[in-house]
Amino acid sequence: MQRAPLRHARAFTLIELMVVIAIVAVVLSLAAPSFQKMIEMQRLRGVQDQLVTDLQFARSEAARSGIPVHFYVKRAGGGAGACYILFTDTNLDNRNWQAPCDCAAAAGARCTNATMKEVRTVQLPASQLVLLRESPIAVNHVAFDPVTLGLITPAIDVGGGVPQPFKVDTMYDRPRKLRTIVELSGRPLVCAPDGSTIAITSCS
Repeated sequence: MQRAPLRHARAFTLIELMVVIAIVAVVLSLAAPSFQKMIEMQRLRGVQDQLVTDLQFARSEAARSGIPVHFYVKRAGGGAGACYILFTDTNLDNRNWQAPCDCAAAAGARCTNATMKEVRTVQLPASQLVLLRESPIAVNHVAFDPVTLGLITPAIDVGGGVPQPFKVDTMYDRPRKLRTIVELSGRPLVCAPDGSTIAITSCS
C-alpha cells in the first residue's frame, strides 16, 4: 500500500514577521501626524460651528424674549481654557454696561447681577488647545438688539466712535485659524484671516 506524500504547511519565518512589523511601524509613524492634524481640524471646525450656531441662537432669542441677549467671550489664561457665555440683561443702559456674566465661573455662579440671566455657556478645556480670541482685543462683549436684531456695542468700548463688526478667531495656531465676523446687522459669517491655510473664503 502506497502512502500519500506528506504536505508541509507553509508558515512565516521569524525574519519575515520582523520585516512586516518594521514596515507597519514605519507606516504608522508616517501616518500618525497626519491623523492627529485631521482630528485637530475636526475639533476646530466643531468649535467654530458651535460658535456660529450660538450667535444665531442669541439673535433669535433676543427677538423671542424682547430683551437684549449679550455675548461675552473670554480668552484662555491662568491654566483655564477659553469660554463664552450668552445672557440676557434687563438693564437697557447701553452707555454704562455692567460687568458681564463670567463664563469661567462654576454653574450657578456665572451671573451675579440681579438684572442678568444666563442663557448658555460653552467652556473649552485648556487641554483641547483650541483658542478663542476677539479682534480687536478691546471688544469682547456685544449684544443683539431685540427690535432690529442688529449688533449693540457699549459706548465705553467703542469710545464714542462708529461701531465696528464683532470678530472672534477660533484657532490652534496662525495657519489653522477661522474668523467669525458678526456684521452690524447681527448676521455672522465665517472666513479665513491672513496667514490661515484653511481652504475657505478669505476675510480680505
